[in-house]
This record gives sequence, structure tokens and C-alpha cells, in this order.
Amino acid sequence: MLPTLESREVMFNGEIATFKRQILIPLNDERSKIPASSPITAVSLSGELGDSIRSFVHLMTMKQPKQKLAPLLQLCGEMLVSVGELKCAKEYFFAGAMNISQNSKPQETQEINDDDFDILYRDLGIETQTSIAIAKCDISTCLTLDPKVKFPRTVASLTTALRLIQSAMSKLLHSLIPKRHESIAWLLLNGCIEMYRVAEPLVTLGHAQQALEFLTWCALTMEAVVTLSATRHLHWRMRIYATIAHAYEDLGKLKGARNCIYHAREQVSELRRLEELDPPLPPKTEHALRQAEWDVSILVFKYDHALDTTKPLPSSDYEEYALTRAKTKPPSLFPELNVAQVEVPVVESAPPSASGKKKPGSSKGKKEVPVEKPVEPDTESIAESVALSELSLMNDEAARVFRSR
Repeated sequence: MLPTLESREVMFNGEIATFKRQILIPLNDERSKIPASSPITAVSLSGELGDSIRSFVHLMTMKQPKQKLAPLLQLCGEMLVSVGELKCAKEYFFAGAMNISQNSKPQETQEINDDDFDILYRDLGIETQTSIAIAKCDISTCLTLDPKVKFPRTVASLTTALRLIQSAMSKLLHSLIPKRHESIAWLLLNGCIEMYRVAEPLVTLGHAQQALEFLTWCALTMEAVVTLSATRHLHWRMRIYATIAHAYEDLGKLKGARNCIYHAREQVSELRRLEELDPPLPPKTEHALRQAEWDVSILVFKYDHALDTTKPLPSSDYEEYALTRAKTKPPSLFPELNVAQVEVPVVESAPPSASGKKKPGSSKGKKEVPVEKPVEPDTESIAESVALSELSLMNDEAARVFRSR
């Protein structure tokens, strides 16, 4: 994985100290003068501070060799991003690191030696990390101006940033032969994570068409590398598959969603088959596989029943369907029930005597108890009770079908 910011500062102890003294500390002082109520904008490219940044970049370019200059510029750019100076980090530091890494790396062949591979691996890593950093700067800028992605221009800018990450990952895969892909798996994983962080909210905000391409790319990239297709990342892969299915569902393409889930089920089955070649399975591996199988089974059940009209409706439509049916036709569960034939008991005015005859004069001086009128049964309540009964039967049928699978 990528070393932390503090651990990489040790590699450039003197240069980083100069950068902090000349740029970072004065920059924090300038930003502290901005009122809290005002939005903080880029201040690093103006005045003496901008001149100090340009002088520092020029001095490092003349002083440092190329194999050390690109990591140094990348590190300084990340430090500027951490304080909110996205434009300066992108234009002066990330762009410079990108140009150096693109012009210095050799092309790999089958006969590449270890020394050339180390150079290629270093430059490809810097180029990919820098591309991700530039894309993150663009994404942060777009979401600051339009956090709810209401305008088409914001969607276009976000897709451009995602395509930059995608092209860097594609170049990384095509520049190395397949047996070398394991060494750059962490870079591919970081790229997938950053793409998912933007594409998944786009689906929720109604831009599934634009996000579907990048979600599919993430899923295929995870499958292409053995390290990323292992059980360790299975939960992450299932999350990507589920998001792709939801994107298809938002577009009204239920068959595409079902095919995606079928593909996910095949991937889980293949992974279990490979893991069981070396029994017994560790408890963590078995738990991960069972959880993935359970998740994919639920999604298969959902989309199978959504596309099959002969089976019960989805659970969200059960109640509405049952109530509508009960109100539009006579209840099917109680065909003998007729409202006109319902007998309502009548309360008598006085109880009869033990012999069955009334005593003479027993009713004198007493008020007769009024006879209660028959209460009309509420047909609406009967319809609702019938609907709930049909709802219970349909739920039981759906549960029985699911258990049989």
C-alpha cells in the first residue's frame, strides 16, 4: 500500500523543511486571515506567496534528479491539497510529476530485467497516483460549486475526472505483462475505490447512465487481477455488483440487472470451488463466502420475481394489490358471507321468568329497555380484513418459494 505522508517526508527531509518554511507556513497565515463566514478560496497563486511557489519548483527542478523530483513534487502537492489549495497543487506539482513520469519510463517487454522493472514500476505508480490526485482535485472543485449535481456541466466534469482515473488504470494494466499485475494490485484497488466514491452517489442522484460505465470497469478490474478477486475483497466486489444492478434498475433495464446478479453468483460459485481445493476452509473464508452467497441469493430472488409476472408481486406492492382486489370484486375467501344474511341479536326488554311466563303486573312502574337497532356491518372493514388475509397468504407463498431455492 501507499506509505503515509509522514513516512515519505523522511525521504526528503531538507526539501520538505524548505517547503514548509517558504510556502506552507505563510500559506496557513494567509488563509487564517479570511473571515470564517466567507468561503475560502485559493490564495497561493497571488502576490509574494505565488512567487515563492514558482521559485521552489524551479529550484527543485534544477537541483534534484528526475527519479527523486517526481515523488517530491507529488508529496508537496498532497500537502497543499490537505490545506485546500487544489488549483496550485494541480498546476504546479501534480502536473510536473505527471510529465516527468511519462517521459522517463521504459516500455516493458517479455525480456525486461529487474532494474528496468523497478524504474517502470516506480514511474507507473507515480503517474497513476498523480492522475488520481488530479481527478480528486477536479471532483472536489465541482462538488464545492454544485454539491447536489443539479447541472449537466457538473456531471460532464465528474465523468471527465473519472475517465482520467480509468485511463491511468488501463495504461497501468497494458504496460505490464499479466504476471506482473500482482505487484500493482494496490494501485488498481485505489483507483477502483476513488471511482466508486463518485459513481455510486451519481446513481443515487439520478445519473445512472453516466455512472454505469465506471462501475462496470471497477468490477472487471477486480476480476482481472488474482489478488483482487480473492476472498479478502469479496465483500467489496459484491457491493460493486449490487450497485451496478441498482443502476440498471434505475434505467428500467431489469434484464440487465438480473444478468449482472447472475454473473456475480457465478463468480462466488467459482471462488468457492477454488477455495475448497485446499480443505478445510478457514472460518473467515467460509463466513465471507456464505455472506456473499446469501446477498446474491436475495438479489436473484428480487429480480427473478420482478421479471416473472406469474409469481407474487414484489413486497412493496402486496398491500396495494390486495386492497384493490378486495374492493373491486367479492371476497374470494368467504363466498358464503352475505351482508343481508347477517343476523344481529336483539336485546329483549325484560328476561323471562323461570316458568317461561311473565308475572302479571310485573311490568308496571318500570320503563321498558329500548330495543337496539341492528348495526349495519362495515363493508370497508370486511374488505380490508380480506385483503390482509390475502396478503398473509402471498407472503407465505413467497417465503416457501424462496426456501425451496
